[in-house]
Amino acid sequence: MQSSASRDGRLSWSGPVVDEVRVMDDGHVLVGIIEEVGEDPSTFDVFDPDGFFLGTVDLGFKLPRRNVPALVGDTIIAVSPGALDVPYLVRVTIKRPG
Repeated sequence: MQSSASRDGRLSWSGPVVDEVRVMDDGHVLVGIIEEVGEDPSTFDVFDPDGFFLGTVDLGFKLPRRNVPALVGDTIIAVSPGALDVPYLVRVTIKRPG
């Protein structure tokens, strides 16, 4: 993350921002990453229950904050806006290496 001062002395930030933190039922942690404040995340950093970073996953769709997803095992079930903001149900299974 970088910061820079404007002429009026205010700081502006650029770079990824943590938007939300979700804990899966097995203790893994998903941290929603966004580029601009106010957008919904589609990219999540994944941590194991001990806090070790495992990698980044792009769900391929945005997970709106107003819709709380169900996190069951390795599966995420959520309502996400589609074409013309029509909501649809999405189910994603996270495949882990090994």
